[in-house]
Amino acid sequence: MARPRIYPETILEIKQHRAASRTLDETVEQMELDRLNGHILRPMVSRNTVYKYWREFKILDTPYDWANVDAFDIPWEANGYLLNLSRALKEKDLPWMKRFFLPIHEPTVRQMQWSWKIHLAAPEVREAGVWILAGICAHEEAWHEYFDKPIDLQDIGDLLAYGPWKDQESRSAYDRALKDGRIKKTVRLIGLEGDYPEGYVLDGGDLADMVNRPERHSLSATLIRIQNEEEK
Repeated sequence: MARPRIYPETILEIKQHRAASRTLDETVEQMELDRLNGHILRPMVSRNTVYKYWREFKILDTPYDWANVDAFDIPWEANGYLLNLSRALKEKDLPWMKRFFLPIHEPTVRQMQWSWKIHLAAPEVREAGVWILAGICAHEEAWHEYFDKPIDLQDIGDLLAYGPWKDQESRSAYDRALKDGRIKKTVRLIGLEGDYPEGYVLDGGDLADMVNRPERHSLSATLIRIQNEEEK
């Protein structure tokens, strides 16, 4: 009998629990609980499978340590911003946190590296927007390192270059560039499990809204709404 498929997202899920300093038992327990509560729809894997991937993880997926940033190519001056972001994540003090992420534990070095890069590229983006973009980039990078998948973040670069959240002129320029095919159209729908490691909890209303108004859940639309502090 063929072994059941293990999704790459599940492997990353296991490694995130390991990076959060969870024991093997705690990892298995939390994975089972997330599925029981409907937070994650992917099937549970065996304890042996969990152990196989739990025991191996990369240093970039360890918890962010502000006192040791020099070892991770994070400049010391980034700590002020990253510590504020870390506090907001721990306190769930970001707009949309409850809508888009499962409970946040310790942000990883990889996530914080990308958070700082996003902040430098677009300092006007609110912390919630930075965290969404950084999560996507970190996810792509991890997929590349763990599974040898190609990294394709051109759509993120185009978003940062045009900044459609800034004003109507920037939004119109972004839309025109998309229409003319001068930039890559993003196919990322915020709210679909797998867009970034934390996943998303969908209820009936969310599913109906995503089916009926997918444009409202695009990455660019989400960032615009976050910048405007618009609630669903």
